Amino acid sequence: MITNSVSDILPIIRGLIDDKNRIDGRDSYVFNGTDNVFTLTEDFVSELTIAVFQNSTQLDSQDFSYDSDNNQVTIVFISSGLSLNEDDNILIKYNYNKKYSDTEIQGFLESSLTYFPQYQYKKIFEVNTDNEVVAINDLDPTTEELYIIAQITSILIDPQNVRIAIPDLSISAKRDKSDQDQIKEVFTYFKNFVGTIDFEEIRHLTD
Repeated sequence: MITNSVSDILPIIRGLIDDKNRIDGRDSYVFNGTDNVFTLTEDFVSELTIAVFQNSTQLDSQDFSYDSDNNQVTIVFISSGLSLNEDDNILIKYNYNKKYSDTEIQGFLESSLTYFPQYQYKKIFEVNTDNEVVAINDLDPTTEELYIIAQITSILIDPQNVRIAIPDLSISAKRDKSDQDQIKEVFTYFKNFVGTIDFEEIRHLTD
């Protein structure tokens, strides 16, 4: 079940924008005898999934580090006492995303929260210091509210490619509809089909 943690919402957003986690990251190198820094070919790597192999033997996680700014793995043997030798075969496996980093998506998620006061929704949401989505009175969002946040976020990220298909609401890649038009559709659905919702519809976004 989805929780209000940002890390729990991100996979839902990635599913909506077709940027799901990929598990086939794989780069191979031959150590040249001097340079122990290896640049990965895929961006947006999941650091915790990185596994490094030297001549088919997996290294301890303490024997390498990952620099996310430069997308590079550096091998420095700390725990094992081993060493790199010229012509060693190095294999690095990892999970990754193709389109967006978690930081980028979280930025869009935080922007999506501004639409709730625009539509005069009864709660105002924010991301707290624990990286959770909460209302300003510290009430947790409902499951329905979290899914609406994910849907609005996905539209802001990629309005021409997002696909949403739930009962009574279907949004697909329509070139003739702006992100604002699509967001209005989501809020209209939210008003009409979620009985506990209490907010006033604002028309000026699509006038």
